[in-house]
Amino acid sequence: MRGLRWILMLAVFVLAQVGPGAQISSATPAVVKGKVVDATTGEPLPGANVFLVGTSIGSATGEDGTFRIVGVPTGRYTLQASMIGYRPVKVALTVASEKTYVVNFELHPVTLRGKTIVVTGTRTARYVKDTPVYTEVVTTEEIRRRNPRDFLEATRYVAGVDPQVECSVCNTASISIHGMPGRYTQVLVDGIPLFGSLGQVYGYMQIPPSLINQMEVVKGSSSVLYGSDAIAGIVNIRTREPHTEPEIETDVQIGSYGEKRLGGVASYRADALGLVINGEYYGVQAVDRNGDGITEFTGTARTYMNAKLHLDVGSATRIRVRASGLQERRQGGAVSPTGSFIETIDVPNWRAFSESILTERNELTADLVHQLESGGDLAFRAALTRHFQDSDYEGFVYVGKQWMGYAETQWNQPLSGAHQLTAGASYRWEKLDENVAIMPYDYRTVSLFAQEDWRPSVKFEAVAGLRWDYHNVYRHIFTPSLTLKWQPTAEWTSRLTLGRGFRAPTAFYELDHGTGAKYKYNTKYLAHKAEQAWSATFSLAYDRFDQRVAASLFWHHLDNYIAAHNDPIQKAFIVENVETPSTIVGGELNYTRHFASGVDFTVSYILEHYNMAPGTLGYARPEQRAKWTLDYAPLGSALRVSLDGEVTGPMKLREVYGLAYNADGSPKLVRSPWYAVLNGEIARQLDGGVEISLGVRNLLDFNQSDVESPLMYDEDGNLGDVIYIWGPLLGRQIVARLRVRL
Repeated sequence: MRGLRWILMLAVFVLAQVGPGAQISSATPAVVKGKVVDATTGEPLPGANVFLVGTSIGSATGEDGTFRIVGVPTGRYTLQASMIGYRPVKVALTVASEKTYVVNFELHPVTLRGKTIVVTGTRTARYVKDTPVYTEVVTTEEIRRRNPRDFLEATRYVAGVDPQVECSVCNTASISIHGMPGRYTQVLVDGIPLFGSLGQVYGYMQIPPSLINQMEVVKGSSSVLYGSDAIAGIVNIRTREPHTEPEIETDVQIGSYGEKRLGGVASYRADALGLVINGEYYGVQAVDRNGDGITEFTGTARTYMNAKLHLDVGSATRIRVRASGLQERRQGGAVSPTGSFIETIDVPNWRAFSESILTERNELTADLVHQLESGGDLAFRAALTRHFQDSDYEGFVYVGKQWMGYAETQWNQPLSGAHQLTAGASYRWEKLDENVAIMPYDYRTVSLFAQEDWRPSVKFEAVAGLRWDYHNVYRHIFTPSLTLKWQPTAEWTSRLTLGRGFRAPTAFYELDHGTGAKYKYNTKYLAHKAEQAWSATFSLAYDRFDQRVAASLFWHHLDNYIAAHNDPIQKAFIVENVETPSTIVGGELNYTRHFASGVDFTVSYILEHYNMAPGTLGYARPEQRAKWTLDYAPLGSALRVSLDGEVTGPMKLREVYGLAYNADGSPKLVRSPWYAVLNGEIARQLDGGVEISLGVRNLLDFNQSDVESPLMYDEDGNLGDVIYIWGPLLGRQIVARLRVRL
């Protein structure tokens, strides 16, 4: 009987313990309700699971992200919200009888967002994992963690995409994909080309990160859908969207070298109407690290404003209108002690090595999409850009005004037999008035394009496209493309893309930003052929909910490269084609892992081999580079730690820049050394939507000027140029940030 008594007592104890962390009584049940939203966008998450851990009690969220759990007995619980593609969130909850509890959840997307919608690769909305064209995505959360200064810096986290500053006194910059010269990368904003030959020289550093909702990167020729400049690839900026919940966010930042940032975003969407407004002031001082009297990093003061309107007309038509304006002043090189432009130009020795650039830029874009009853859609896009620049390049005054207009219509239509057709027409107009030109240029391009997507099975997909462009100078240009995707299992995907891209060059400005011409130029001295290239990319990827492995091989064959030189006989600045072709081949290896503990890790390695015609590479590129990111944001913790870095291999400097000397007469390096850059940030969430953070850029303080200056001298000691750049030109920088989100 004593043994039976112990068994009965044990049974009573076990029955009292219903699920881990829960003590349930027989009192009147309670109600738990709330809402689940995306932590980065504030948008509701329909279909999320909310349940009491260790019980069968729970509910799924509706279309508005809300949930309601009834019949909850009194007791202590762990309430969890989870959804595929997001980190689960748990909260402790003590439930009393006959009460209603409100619990709201904000879920953070994981690094691997297989369900992220992308549109760039095929111009139709597809999940990134399913798109036939290999596409990489940088989300809002990733951009926030890295805290880049601008869009240019935000691209540095993508393997095979390398932003590069190409002048130490004015900070002209470009974005290189697969080692190709930067002018072969087309940058889009909401799928629309907005940067012409004048705007792209400084424009990529003028886009604030607060504008970006998502970046989509497609490597390889994309001219069939996007036309000129898309030889190496595409970077599409998808701008921020208005939230269904009212949002106000401010961002205040101070840092080394006098860096200051003050930005803000406000948005709201009610029913069919939505509006998002964002603006930013950014400033940083010029830096002369080696004390030679000429800066390595340009001083900048920039103001940017943007507004985007959403309007839904019925259930089938949506309209998006965006307007932005920018003003910026840059000054670098030899400047007066006060940094005053007026003082600088009054002293001949300062002005002879200084550059000052004043920029005004305005953009207006419109996008209308109408859903057809047949299941397809019809889209209209239009844009008008005005870019004005007033600059002084070492005493050479350059003033340019560029107008760029763009209009496009596109039709997407599902067809029988697993086919989908995308077809469209576009018109691009670009006009540039310059004080250094004998006559202004006025270029127009009319285009027709068509693409068919054939999916005979869930495992195989083929996309074929053809584009015809008629340029008023370069005449008829045809560009085909073919993409094949094979997905034998849910985890493995292989993709092969072969295509031809082109670029219709405009004027010498994009090559030398106004400083290389000893003579005025005439448009009749422009090259006679458009630059064209064949590109092939093969990728193999393994995707799982918590990790991804991807490898790719690429090949680019470039014809009709554009080069420029001064001709003393004709007394003209001549732009001409280089007949010798160039090739770049290489490969990438990427690995991404998400751990349940809140750790996200990515690492990538890229190897590139150049066989370029003499004088065509332009700026030094490494043949090897590795990048990595590490983020730690434990569940339930207000702390976040973010680290990222890259290791850059040697560059063949002599082959790119030729024989040059330092100020002391010693020859410049033949090859650059290996070097590493490390960045980090520690952030903490406080009550009331407040986040404070402390970050460091270039923690190892590696600077090219500590090895050798970017200045190039001839054998007689005369300063020749300021473009001998192969490493970072800004040293260690400490940055403190305060972000408030209401």
